[in-house]
Amino acid sequence: MQKSDELELVKKARLLVAELTASYAALRSENVENISAELEETVKALAEKIESYEGQDLPKDLLDEIVAFVHDLENLVGLGREVLGFYESLLSPSVQVYGPSGKVNKK
Repeated sequence: MQKSDELELVKKARLLVAELTASYAALRSENVENISAELEETVKALAEKIESYEGQDLPKDLLDEIVAFVHDLENLVGLGREVLGFYESLLSPSVQVYGPSGKVNKK
């Protein structure tokens, strides 16, 4: 597989993370399961392609895109924590809600 194919996989994964982030930010649930499954398949395919480099350096543009993808995932996880805290706070006024910094938000 050529470098451009791997780069396209990373770009696809980033787009899927962006879709998930938008869904969570809008508190929407439609397609989250499908997007998550497609993201998982894309990341698995990417991992298989990257294994083929076997100790060789990854091309810089591919590596840069992978780093950006990891940052996208970090942002998604942070947003997921906030959304979970929001739903928990709706269920019980005694639940402590954690913000992105990991600190308890006072009610």
